[in-house]
Amino acid sequence: MGYPPPPYWQPPRYGPPPPYWQPHHGPPTAPRNENLPLIVLLVVGLPLLLAGGGASLAIVLTEDGGPDTRGSATMVMPSREPLAGTQEPGPAQSFHDPAQAQPTDPAAQPQQTVQGQGTAGLGGSIALQATDPGLKVTVTVGRVIDPATPANDFLKPAAGKKLIAVELTLANTGQTDYSDSPLTSVWLIDHESRQYTPSFKQISEGQDFGGTVSISGGDSRKGVVVFEVPQTARAAKLQYAIRGGLGSQRAEWTLA
Repeated sequence: MGYPPPPYWQPPRYGPPPPYWQPHHGPPTAPRNENLPLIVLLVVGLPLLLAGGGASLAIVLTEDGGPDTRGSATMVMPSREPLAGTQEPGPAQSFHDPAQAQPTDPAAQPQQTVQGQGTAGLGGSIALQATDPGLKVTVTVGRVIDPATPANDFLKPAAGKKLIAVELTLANTGQTDYSDSPLTSVWLIDHESRQYTPSFKQISEGQDFGGTVSISGGDSRKGVVVFEVPQTARAAKLQYAIRGGLGSQRAEWTLA
């Protein structure tokens, strides 16, 4: 008669082990590659560096060597230098706008000398060239006296007429002496286009040229030329030509 087995004892069973049973030893696992992050960086980043012309690629890796799922790869492009000949935008610059310029007073500006045959206003100067290359005279019209006062009773104008005087300055700006008679070189034109030649009468408001003038180079003469015109006439224009009107140029001034 034998003893029964203890309650904790189980007979051996044959077949697959229970699911909760695990062997203490199994096949060897593959060793972990510690250089995997570096290999991934070289494989992915080097072609991008070559293709992108110097672009920098930064990839964030996790502890186990894989890409960080929190963000994608970030590419940092180098800053571009400005091209030669270009200018970076700067503060606004101010430019002069001719349309905003303040108008000037013509009366305050100095009168300019017109070269050759031309037209000027009262107070203007015109330079005339004679047929002689060395003879050049600049004529300036100073003022108009209307009506002018006769110097004495014997020089009074005829009935229905009056005296108009124009003050001239003749400057010899050439190399040849200028000798001429202003009385044969000047003409007055009124508002009705009527033309008048000078009179020999004298006035109280100015000194006449006294006939013929002789002016050396660099010198000048000033005097008045007197015209006897109808009472209703108004001075409109004055014309002057050197050498008694035989010169190649004639100047004209607007008096009205």
